[in-house]
Amino acid sequence: MKVLANLALVAYLSASISALPTPDGSYGNSIIARSEAVADGTDSFGNGDWKKRADDAVDGTDSFGNGDWKKRADDAVDGTDSFGNGDWKKRADDAVDGTDSFGNGDWKKRADDAVDGTDSFGNGDWEKRGEDVADGAASFGSGPW
Repeated sequence: MKVLANLALVAYLSASISALPTPDGSYGNSIIARSEAVADGTDSFGNGDWKKRADDAVDGTDSFGNGDWKKRADDAVDGTDSFGNGDWKKRADDAVDGTDSFGNGDWKKRADDAVDGTDSFGNGDWEKRGEDVADGAASFGSGPW
């Protein structure tokens, strides 16, 4: 029983001593050090600087220090998607002025071509093909019907 009492005393004293600061003024890995770290910007496990990360989220960097989310949000407004890929505003404008929203081809031109005799993909001349149907040739120019 005396041995158990001595072990309990040693454990208590060890815990008390570990709660004291080390010679450099820190608390090492103690819970006290971790709670102070939370206040001064480091998470409770000493990883990174959460206060700084929270501030960064306000000034344009996400809370993990990855990229610049404020800039990305601004870019979404000024023509770049929120991940900095391509220029979505330009793509939307292109859809109006004849290019699809991904910058492929010229859909306005293709639509006009459908009216003036070329299919909407620029293949052949559909107006001519339509006339050919009337005058005896197949609509794809394959011999007379």
